[in-house]
Amino acid sequence: MTAFEKIYDVVRQIPRGKVATYGMIAHLAGNPRWARVVGYALHVNPEPGVIPCHRVVNRFGGMAPAWGMIGTLLGLVMMLYHMDDVAALGPNMAVALITTFYGSVLANWICAPFASKLKKVNGAEIKVKEITIEGLLSIQAGENPRVIEEKLKSFLAPGERGSSGGEEGGGEE
Repeated sequence: MTAFEKIYDVVRQIPRGKVATYGMIAHLAGNPRWARVVGYALHVNPEPGVIPCHRVVNRFGGMAPAWGMIGTLLGLVMMLYHMDDVAALGPNMAVALITTFYGSVLANWICAPFASKLKKVNGAEIKVKEITIEGLLSIQAGENPRVIEEKLKSFLAPGERGSSGGEEGGGEE
C-alpha cells in the first residue's frame, strides 16, 4: 500500500461533521512527519466525491489564541527586562495587549465562523449526495418515477420541497 493510499484510507474514515488536521492524518497513516505529504495527497485527490478532503483542515485556525498568548508573553518578558527604563514599559505593554487582541479576533471573528460555514457546506453536500445515490438506486431498481419523487422529497424539510411540476405531467402542450 502506497503512502497516498494509506492517507486516503484514513481520510475516508473521518466521520461526517468532524474534521482532522494534516498532522493527525499523517500520524494515523503511520508517519507523523507526513503532514506535507498529506496536503499534497489531498491536493491531487483522484476521487473528490469519495475521499472527503474538505474534512481535513490546517491546524493554525485553532492555534490563533495560542499565538496571541505567545505575543503577550514576549511583550511581558520585554517589559520585565526593561523595568528600569520607564519609557520602554509602555510600548512593551502595548505589544502584550495588542497580540492578545489579535489572537482573539483571529480565532473568534475569522476562524470560528469559517469553520462553522465549512460544516454547514459539508452537511449540504452530504445531503445532495445521499439524495443522488438514493435516486440512482431507485432508478436502477426500476421503481415508479412518482414513487422515486416522493422518496427523494422525504429527504427535504417540508419548506424546502416545493413543487416539481408533478401535476402538469411531462407531456407536450
